[in-house]
Amino acid sequence: VHIKQEANSRKFLGKSSATPVDIEECTAPASCTLCPAEPWLDELGVHNFPRKPAKKAPRVEHTLTCVALRPGGDGEDEYLLTQRPNKGLLAGMWEFPSMLLDEENSEIQRREALCAEVGRVLGVEFKGDLLRYVGEVVHIFSHIHQTYIVYSVCVKDEHVSKEMQSENFQWLTRPVLLEAAVSTGMKKFLVTSWLSGYSYLCQPVDYSTSPLAMRVCIILRKKNSQLTYLHIFHHGSMILFSWAEVKHFAGGQLFFTGWMNNFVHIIMYSYYGLAVLGMQKYLWWKQYLTILQLSMYHWTLENGVLAIILFYLCVVWVVPRLMKHRGPFDLKGLIFVYNFAMVCLSSYMFHEFVVTSRSSGYSYLCQPADYSTSPLAMRMANACWWFFFSKVIELSDTIFFMLRKKNNQLSLLHVYHHATMIFNCWAGVKYVAGGQSFFIGLLNSFVHIIMYTYYGLAVLGPHMQKYLWWKRYLTVLQLVQFVVLIIHTTYNLFADCAFPDFMNYVVIVCEVLAIFLAYLCVLWAGPRLMKHREPVNLKGVLMVYNFAMVCLSVYMFYEMANVCWWFFFSKVIELSDTVFFILRKKNNQLSFLHVYHHATMIFNWWAGVKYVAGGQSFFIGLLNTFVHIIMYSYYGLAGLGPHVQKYLWWKRYLTTLQLVQFVLLTTHTGYNLFTECDYPDSMNVVVFGYCISLIVLFSNFYFQSYLSQKAKRK
Repeated sequence: VHIKQEANSRKFLGKSSATPVDIEECTAPASCTLCPAEPWLDELGVHNFPRKPAKKAPRVEHTLTCVALRPGGDGEDEYLLTQRPNKGLLAGMWEFPSMLLDEENSEIQRREALCAEVGRVLGVEFKGDLLRYVGEVVHIFSHIHQTYIVYSVCVKDEHVSKEMQSENFQWLTRPVLLEAAVSTGMKKFLVTSWLSGYSYLCQPVDYSTSPLAMRVCIILRKKNSQLTYLHIFHHGSMILFSWAEVKHFAGGQLFFTGWMNNFVHIIMYSYYGLAVLGMQKYLWWKQYLTILQLSMYHWTLENGVLAIILFYLCVVWVVPRLMKHRGPFDLKGLIFVYNFAMVCLSSYMFHEFVVTSRSSGYSYLCQPADYSTSPLAMRMANACWWFFFSKVIELSDTIFFMLRKKNNQLSLLHVYHHATMIFNCWAGVKYVAGGQSFFIGLLNSFVHIIMYTYYGLAVLGPHMQKYLWWKRYLTVLQLVQFVVLIIHTTYNLFADCAFPDFMNYVVIVCEVLAIFLAYLCVLWAGPRLMKHREPVNLKGVLMVYNFAMVCLSVYMFYEMANVCWWFFFSKVIELSDTVFFILRKKNNQLSFLHVYHHATMIFNWWAGVKYVAGGQSFFIGLLNTFVHIIMYSYYGLAGLGPHVQKYLWWKRYLTTLQLVQFVLLTTHTGYNLFTECDYPDSMNVVVFGYCISLIVLFSNFYFQSYLSQKAKRK
């Protein structure tokens, strides 16, 4: 037969199978039986070949499953598992007691059959009314579409002893079960049953940590994990606040708080009542209870700012642990809608800030708080409140990260930024709504229009990435925002502006910390982002940057008596050195000395400007600016290329000059520690210790870079 097929093939392909007479003849139906060709189908496109045969539809099966548990000897629940037969699907694996469902059976017959199966395994008798419906779990094998209908039962001590075990069944605690040789479907049952409450018909002493425990019974049921600071703070403070309202303001406008709270509690306790009856499949709206509680406040929301922050921190701690054994949620559609809504809200706030400030004739440099009730003043106060409320909404960013299991993005910077913004904006709305704090909202809402536009486009998928080349500039834009706010608020500290200084101090401290944390994040993330990219050519940028730093250092050296603040600001600008190293992939220069020096200088000079500006600390700035004139001149010349290197033989003396600087500063501050100088000793001690640390680090750098290499060459 094969010889005949080969002869038939050669007839159409010619004498040589490698050189057919006409390739189109080979595509004729039944022309070649040895390697038959198939026609091209336009609707399949690139999927024409290889042509895969259509798979059979998976077989649909329904299985009854019972999650049986009992209180263990060490206070932790134990689950009953039985072993499957040694042949067939999932041979030899352990599972919860299960049986195939007869579609014709009624609900009562199903319960009785499942109880009989559990009773057969344990050798005891159960009644069908002890079972509680939990839900359905779908698990798809390669050839079976399996739907498990899950029930649960609490086994009492009189039904089974603690020592009862068998070769065909065993009792396992939850941690052991998660590590045991069970299928993924079985672990899904465990999660499903754990997220539901117990039945009043069979309830042994509950030592579990189920998150749906009745809150009124928290202590009696040993639900100590739910006794969070948020829980105690809320219930304890509500007693005090409600007593004060009844005693001093009964009948006033605070009735509105009680009215709203009662409305929320109608829904909340309806949920708790239904949950205890075992009606979990109808309680999908649980998550909206917390949203309803946050949304009820509106203008009264500002009174619960501490509770919001504490609740946020509790969520950050709890949710990653709840998600530990679950897959990430697909929130693509929800996140797109959320980002679009945030763009709209930010645009509205930006419009309100601009239009109202222009209509009211606000000053963008110094604007005292407007406490009047004029229409424009109330409009600005309303815009400020919406800005505060937007910070509450933005806590959803953290929730989305956790539900998608992007825990690597839950950095200290992220949590610090969101938590502190709640408090800062609350203080702004409560005490200075309508003052120059509007400028923060105006600037931030503009940045958020761009930021949430990027996030909304990014979530659409990989095909949008080629249009999002400007991602890196988002962080730059945020840093520029912080720098502008520092300049703006610092100006008002030294200007004759009728705006509370304490608010300016709060803003400056928060922005300095934000810059410091952003610097550390860039230091961590930058090398990882650049790992598989080519170094960026920054020759022109470095030339301009170094020339500008030389000019700034010359100016500060000349005017040091008046420019302590500018010296502090120059330390912020100098963080760009680190960014340039990262973009040029010069990661070997990101030493501990480099990071320590740049990061600590920010805090040291912030303290100097804040507490001792104009004192003898000017000497540090004077000496340092002189060194930086020479240092940035060197960097500027080095950036011109190799042909300039022969003129830069004095490179090693830069480190020597820096060491001389630190020795002089150590001597200077040490002298003032032992003389009667009306300058805070605390500042002298800080500077003295800091200079000693820099002498040690720079000496080590000098030895490793010059003396050690010189010895090796010899």
